[in-house]
Amino acid sequence: MPSDFNLHRSFLSQLLAGVFIATIATAPAYAQVSAPAQAAPLVGVAVVSGTSQMPTKRYPGKIVAIHALDITSRISGEIVAREFTEGSLVKAGDVLYRLDPVRYQAALNSAKAALIEAEATQKWAQTTLTRSQALVKNKAVSQEVLDEAIRQSQTAKASVLKAQADVTLAQDDLNHTTIMAPVAGKVGVSAYSVGSWIAASGEKLTTLVSTDPIRVRFAMSMKDIVSTFGSVDKLLSDAVVTVEKADGSLTKQAGKLAFADNTAGNNTDTLDLYAELPNPDGEFVIQSTVTVHLQAQSAQKALSISPAAVLYDDQGPWVWVLDQNNKASKRRVELGAASAEAQIVTSGLTQGETVVADGTHKVSDGLTVRTVQIEK
Repeated sequence: MPSDFNLHRSFLSQLLAGVFIATIATAPAYAQVSAPAQAAPLVGVAVVSGTSQMPTKRYPGKIVAIHALDITSRISGEIVAREFTEGSLVKAGDVLYRLDPVRYQAALNSAKAALIEAEATQKWAQTTLTRSQALVKNKAVSQEVLDEAIRQSQTAKASVLKAQADVTLAQDDLNHTTIMAPVAGKVGVSAYSVGSWIAASGEKLTTLVSTDPIRVRFAMSMKDIVSTFGSVDKLLSDAVVTVEKADGSLTKQAGKLAFADNTAGNNTDTLDLYAELPNPDGEFVIQSTVTVHLQAQSAQKALSISPAAVLYDDQGPWVWVLDQNNKASKRRVELGAASAEAQIVTSGLTQGETVVADGTHKVSDGLTVRTVQIEK
């Protein structure tokens, strides 16, 4: 007969086996089912597109005149007439002021009389010299007489030259009693009225500014110049300028850069640029402020992407590019000019490729993603 100990051990073994079977039978159903696969991340994408022009760069500018003149008088005198309306347009050669010409006409007449006298003296001196030369040959007069005749002839010639110069100066003074517009433009406020006496001190009578064409002055950083155009010479030949008017609209006709200043700012590293624009209707007022829109003609075949698609690391810029199966891969790119709306890509992408522009932090190399198109 089995011992009590063996019977007890057998009973415990059967009891434990029953508990194990019951546990397996009553285990929760989810413990027997694997977890579903994690969904692919959703990202915003954009297509690499060709752009007809580089992104527009904007700069504050000021309208300046090609000719900005202070009208002054070179002589003293009384203003007897003002021939212009303040604030009006005038043509080159139009009379602005007339000064009293009486004193200057008298001075010219006196200079002319002195010239006639000097010419008569010269003629007499030349006749005397010719006679003395003949007499010396015949030994009728001494050499000293001939020397004196030569001296008088040279002195008379000098007097004629001086009298001619006096006539020229007197005529010039008389001419300046009529003050004319040297260029076409808009005349300003007159500082003197008719009846005023003005001195030949360079004091300003009025101002005259040319209005068509006009120039726009703005400053561009050397960094922008080099990154966008490569050099100042290329900037001058390639840039196209339009100007935003006070109402927010742009000029219909684009202008070209006329020239750049010869030095950059000491503290700002910016270069002053001057663009020339037509202004036939006078819509731009000299010294008013505007916004300059700058573009490059030669950027017609450039590719552009959303600036948000560009990522950076210690090796430079790169983007996530998706293949036809939406599988992501890292691609190095070279960049050109940029604005808030577009980033020019000069190398690394081709037109029509798809890049991740939103949710770039969700992507890793080789990961397949779900996409939604970002509207431009």
